[in-house]
Amino acid sequence: MEQQLKTRTNQQNRALWKYLTDLANALNESGISQKMFIDELRGWEVPITKEFLHLVWKMKQEKMFLTDSTKKMTTTQVTEVYDAVNLFTSTQFGVSEAWPSIDELAFKALVADEEKGYN
Repeated sequence: MEQQLKTRTNQQNRALWKYLTDLANALNESGISQKMFIDELRGWEVPITKEFLHLVWKMKQEKMFLTDSTKKMTTTQVTEVYDAVNLFTSTQFGVSEAWPSIDELAFKALVADEEKGYN
């Protein structure tokens, strides 16, 4: 008989956030920066996810505009954070993505069709 696994409890969630808060405070008190921490993660091969990139975006927007909420950003600020993140990924990794637009989506569909031989 297969036992169904339960999702985490509210108490576990509170404990997780308490642990993360306590650990962050201890690392900060020890003079450990995010860069130092990330540098030590070399060898931890973890794929890039949209959630990770969302955290990167929020760090950059907070540094640039002192807000951690995208709802509070102006349209110009969104463009400026995009430009900064895209510049970083293109110069550091040679990877750049256009900001999504109707024109960009249509172009990608056209290219995909051509690659499949639907021209």
